[in-house]
Amino acid sequence: PVDGTEVTCQIGSSQKSVTCDVGYPALKSEQQVTFTINLDFNLQNLQNQAAINFQAFSESQETNKADNSVSLIVPLLYDAELHLTRSTNINFYEISSDENAPSVINSVEDIGPEFIFSLKITAGSAPVSMASVTIHIPLHTKEKNPLLYLTGIQTDKAGDISCRAEINPLNLPHTASPVSFKSENFRHMKELDCKTTSCSNVSCWLKDLHMKAEYFINVTTRVWNRTFAASTFQTVQLTAAAEIDTHNPQLFVIEENAVTIPLMIMKPTEKAEVPTGVIIGSIIAGILLLLAMVAGLWKLGFFKRQYKKMGQNPDETDETTELNS
Repeated sequence: PVDGTEVTCQIGSSQKSVTCDVGYPALKSEQQVTFTINLDFNLQNLQNQAAINFQAFSESQETNKADNSVSLIVPLLYDAELHLTRSTNINFYEISSDENAPSVINSVEDIGPEFIFSLKITAGSAPVSMASVTIHIPLHTKEKNPLLYLTGIQTDKAGDISCRAEINPLNLPHTASPVSFKSENFRHMKELDCKTTSCSNVSCWLKDLHMKAEYFINVTTRVWNRTFAASTFQTVQLTAAAEIDTHNPQLFVIEENAVTIPLMIMKPTEKAEVPTGVIIGSIIAGILLLLAMVAGLWKLGFFKRQYKKMGQNPDETDETTELNS
């Protein structure tokens, strides 16, 4: 109570109840007692809700005992303590000229540079036995130009990890594949991700996870050099992504379950585009400058003198010349 009255509590023998004397020997009129309860849950016995019952008993006679009990049901979600991080072999790539690019792809080296990223899954102390990782890889632009080519997936041998994906769909180097590309304008695009391109998904399952353990998924791709060499842009970010989920979302929650995997593509040979506003502004400024020069010459009488000379006939001009000489 706020008035400092002592409240004594005892825990029942079953560890499931607490009995408190809130008004001994008697509860005063208008007196209130506030309880703050901290619960510690057993991770070995997971439940999706907690039920709490409050009941007041009195030795006095009461006319209405219906308001002496309250029941609360609290939904429970446990922190899965799964952390997903990533690392890459390169952070940026400069596009080279496609003058000598082959029209037929015979090997993965003909596609472009290797882009490798590694996903690390770290388990905590929560008893999560199974999780899934979904990887989103940009596949095609709106004009069906290829972006990333999946060449391999390697998983940690220490864990039970399996992945499903379409790897090396062109069957290189056993089969030669003719290719063609359309020119695209990426100047007004900051990012090529699954919102602006078509993506393919890689699904991985992690089973029999151990507490405090680490697991790895390594993804190897190739950047289609000719797609970017044939397009117009200076810088654009090519972004893959990954997310992790548990097998039981009704019990476990992961606060930060997604990561992005960016690769900055640069084209240093591309000239900068002059904005339309700058062009229009320059034209208007030029016209205003010309009008200002014309107005200044008019005030100085330049056009009046020229008009007088043009209004004289040739004889008057010769007489004026003789008088001046």
